[in-house]
Amino acid sequence: MTQKRNLFTMTAEQRRAGLLVQQRMERQGMIAPSSFNAELSAPKTWLLYVKDGRVDPQQQHVLMCELYGTEGSGDARGEGMLHGMCPKCSETFLVREGNKSMTLGWIEFRKAPTWMQHAYLLHHRHDLGKPPTWMPASETKIPVVSSPERWMCDYCKEWAVRVSEGVAVDDHRGIGRIYVPQGALIDSPTGTRAGGTTLEV
Repeated sequence: MTQKRNLFTMTAEQRRAGLLVQQRMERQGMIAPSSFNAELSAPKTWLLYVKDGRVDPQQQHVLMCELYGTEGSGDARGEGMLHGMCPKCSETFLVREGNKSMTLGWIEFRKAPTWMQHAYLLHHRHDLGKPPTWMPASETKIPVVSSPERWMCDYCKEWAVRVSEGVAVDDHRGIGRIYVPQGALIDSPTGTRAGGTTLEV
């Protein structure tokens, strides 16, 4: 029986040459319609995650997030959506204008904080293939998000923050845990019994 891998084989030299072509195309930004990378192409913003409200180099992370426009429910204008990765569990968190008050502002690169400038340059030089000496134009602006509401990861519930001008600070106030001790059995109104369970409320 003939398998696909038996129809064509490449030498190590041919494989290396193919990888070099692929890398060169990625650096030059030549993206075919069939291989469009929405995540890489979307406008970016960055969040400085400061654990426990303390600015400590060992306890902060810069999270890169994508900004998208989506169709809003019953709103012809649509709504904005922010897409990022939870620093606790590495799952995706989403913030939509439809369920969170989120404002988008702008800051000039030269006036941006150092952490944001560094993240912006790293993205353009590493992800988008700009030369190591590349610098943005003086009038270049970076999007910055803020929200009066708390954002929480839907997966782990361990990441709960309030965001102000791109800085996300832990805020677990109002998040309680109900714990049923191991061995204790509690009858619920539905007839189920639980023991040793922790619930987020």
